[in-house]
Amino acid sequence: MSGPPPDRPAVPSTPPSVAGKKAPAEEPFIVTALLSLLGASVWMALRPELLLQFFYSPELLALTHLVTLGFITSLIMGVLLRLSPQAHGVPPRSGVMARVQFVLYLVGWSGMVLHFHQGLWRGVAWATLVVWLATLLQLWNFRGVLGLAWRGHVVAAYVAAALVNLVLAASLGVSFAFLHGYGVGG
Repeated sequence: MSGPPPDRPAVPSTPPSVAGKKAPAEEPFIVTALLSLLGASVWMALRPELLLQFFYSPELLALTHLVTLGFITSLIMGVLLRLSPQAHGVPPRSGVMARVQFVLYLVGWSGMVLHFHQGLWRGVAWATLVVWLATLLQLWNFRGVLGLAWRGHVVAAYVAAALVNLVLAASLGVSFAFLHGYGVGG
């Protein structure tokens, strides 16, 4: 008798064409999101009193950005890289740019979390600028979605709105951080 036992389905082996290829561009975003969620969960387990204090404390701002940027936004960026080619037929313009975006994003949000934790607003300001650059790269990499939205594709219109909103939110973060750190902006 050949094949797997009847109670276990066959597990397909990795095709030779896939073996040895680079990981897809979305994987670093997804792994980062999961590690951020794990880190935030451990942080909250060790410091539950953070939820009882002033919401604008440096440590709570760091934790908030670990969840919002490290988990939620990173997950969104990774999922967009995975699903946009399938859902809209619009792949990212460049896998290399997606990897550059990830590096900028990782440096930016981790810099924000560290500088928030230390209460160093000037460091936060420069880190927000790096995150903003990463959001611009994502918008550039998925400008094909903007074209679909312009032609009336309803789902693409929502994705395009989300892409633009992410850049606007990052712009607001840059503005606020530079206002707080340097007294410029508004």
